[in-house]
Amino acid sequence: MAKVSVRFFARYAELAGCDSSAVTVSTPATVSDVIARIREVFPATAAMPTRPLAALNRRQVKLDTSVTEGDEVALRPERGGTSVFLGTVRNDADITSIDYSAYEAMALEEIGRILADALERWPEARVTLQHRLGLIPAGEASIAIAAAAPHREHAFAACRYTIEEVKKRLPVWKKELRGDGSEQWVEAHDHR
Repeated sequence: MAKVSVRFFARYAELAGCDSSAVTVSTPATVSDVIARIREVFPATAAMPTRPLAALNRRQVKLDTSVTEGDEVALRPERGGTSVFLGTVRNDADITSIDYSAYEAMALEEIGRILADALERWPEARVTLQHRLGLIPAGEASIAIAAAAPHREHAFAACRYTIEEVKKRLPVWKKELRGDGSEQWVEAHDHR
């Protein structure tokens, strides 16, 4: 038998009801065995992922790493991720600015539907977006999308999905203004 110190952080400390404790495991034992024992001693920790991030004696380790008497196992939640997309007015082809116009009432409703669709696909993600209208100078952002999720891959995916759906579904039009004074409406297929 080996007595192992255990540390809990963030949400895991709330689930365990403490930030540190100790458990006893049969030897030979691994970090995974310690986690199994933790789930027995602290039943609410069943809400932790099957394979939580773990450190052994202050070093990140795999769950099959061996533990011995006196070791310290620390369990910590993933930090998650936030993905931010800023669509900026390009400064190529002598473009000085873009004038954005929209069917605003429909655009606001469609944004709501796009965000609801993203939430349906990634229920733990939170996504928001803002699209500017009017004259936007080259180099400035015309659209901002932020997606946060417990897992970074979901934040990236939700952010990507949102911009692609905006490009397909949002009733927003743009007119490029050039340094020579010329103007041109951009067709949807021209800017995808």
